[in-house]
Amino acid sequence: MATKKQGKGTRSNRRKQQPSYTEFLLQQRKAQIRSQRKVVFFSEQEVAMIDRYCQKYKVKSKSAFFREVILTHLLEDLDANYPKLF
Repeated sequence: MATKKQGKGTRSNRRKQQPSYTEFLLQQRKAQIRSQRKVVFFSEQEVAMIDRYCQKYKVKSKSAFFREVILTHLLEDLDANYPKLF
């Protein structure tokens, strides 16, 4: 009885295994793990202002809010100061 060999010639071996959607999400989450810490000190007035803003605009995660504000400002600044050749 002849059996089919699973070697180079089979179509299923030529295709790369696509990760499932769940595996893909886990890989993305693992790549975005934040392990670096930065500490910022605020005055009482600054904290009160931040708290009022977060209440007014229903900010649930202050760390995500700070990250977004800081990185947005940095990217805008880098874009505005992009080196020009002429």
